[in-house]
Amino acid sequence: MGCTLCAKNYPTLFIMQGKKAVVKAYDKQALDYEKLQSVIKACPVHAIEYSEQ
Repeated sequence: MGCTLCAKNYPTLFIMQGKKAVVKAYDKQALDYEKLQSVIKACPVHAIEYSEQ
């Protein structure tokens, strides 16, 4: 869909490449889990998932 909400709301984790959002390389210790949950809930097509595994 390429709505850009994730990249706008959590730019340290997501970047837009063309019309697709891509997860940047990240340090698990530095994740803002509250912000991540907010982005997951805001995704209009429910395309974002996070798992500890």
